[in-house]
Amino acid sequence: MVKNIIEPVCANRRKFLAGTALVLATSWSGLRPAAAEDKAPVVLGFATGLSGAQAQYGRDNVKIGELFAEQMNSQGGIDGRKVSVVSGDTQDQPDIAISLARRLIREDGATALFGHGGSGLTLALSQALKSTKVPLLLSYIWGNSNTGPSLPSVYRIGPFNAYVATLMAKYLKQSPYKNIVILAEDTAYGTDFAKDLSGKVDAGLKVETIPFQAKIQDLSPVLGKLASGTQPDAIIVAGNYQIIYSLQNQIPAAGLKSQIIGAWDYPTTPEFWETAGKNGVGVIYATFTGPSVKLTATGEAFRASYAAKFGRDPLFYEYFLWDCLNALRKAVTDSKSVDPAVLTETLAKVSFEGTTGSIHFNQEEGAWNQALSGTLFMKQYTEVKQTDAAAKVVAEIAP
Repeated sequence: MVKNIIEPVCANRRKFLAGTALVLATSWSGLRPAAAEDKAPVVLGFATGLSGAQAQYGRDNVKIGELFAEQMNSQGGIDGRKVSVVSGDTQDQPDIAISLARRLIREDGATALFGHGGSGLTLALSQALKSTKVPLLLSYIWGNSNTGPSLPSVYRIGPFNAYVATLMAKYLKQSPYKNIVILAEDTAYGTDFAKDLSGKVDAGLKVETIPFQAKIQDLSPVLGKLASGTQPDAIIVAGNYQIIYSLQNQIPAAGLKSQIIGAWDYPTTPEFWETAGKNGVGVIYATFTGPSVKLTATGEAFRASYAAKFGRDPLFYEYFLWDCLNALRKAVTDSKSVDPAVLTETLAKVSFEGTTGSIHFNQEEGAWNQALSGTLFMKQYTEVKQTDAAAKVVAEIAP
């Protein structure tokens, strides 16, 4: 009989203790800080070119995103949230980019989008995604129309055409060039830049814009006509696709002795010397890195981790992408949220240390949701396979 009395008592006691433990555990979970797995994650979406002419740029974008996620997760995430990367190939087609971005948002839960491609594609993407309110952070997209009051979720860290053209016009005014040709690809970037620069140069300069199809491979007929006429003193190359590298060979092959000027720092990319060879010597190009630009502690840490991971220093526009990732980090941390509308509103107010200085976004006409880029440097290669760091600074133009 003793056995029959004790067993029910013990069983009831075990049930009571188990229930008490569950209540206490539930109560305690409401008091302890939420761990990364308890909060909605931060998902970095990369709708970018992973094939074709933009493939290397796109793959590098994703690698930087993965490096950022790795570092954040090693520190406990962002605001206790796990960080992950989702990506896909836009194939450099706006309709594919839009479909892909919608999938990254709807199915993969992308918190923000990065690394989109050319100015025209990115503008189409921004307009199509406007109703989602998901932030798009642009790091090296130059079209003037890519940011503005009508696109409140789009933010940019890096240069844009009107800004670069204003500074380059100052350089051309003090240069010896009087007869200038702009080879401008027929994209939002190329046409935007040519229009801006032509409208800002000194009245004493003759400037002609020659448009070309973005994906064309050979401009020999056009260059031959230039060579048979009055040769321009300088040819400014404003394009993104593969031909910008081979023009280093095509221009002298046509008999032109014009100074070649890159409208952006494409000569710093690995493809330049691989294609241009000895004809790359002498090119002048625009960039925002120079001796007077010093990396912050954030910038030095990024440079060191990038070099350790990938065996080279970051290209300058890759610092801008790192800044964009940190802008999202700051917005999530400040707002304690990953809600798109909340992040869009919070990004407008963030201020943080970027890779080269303090960053905040302007809300001004002509520079909406824009972090300005600083001083423009015109650099020139003086020997084969020279690095950007070793290139000669021929001009430094402050805003």
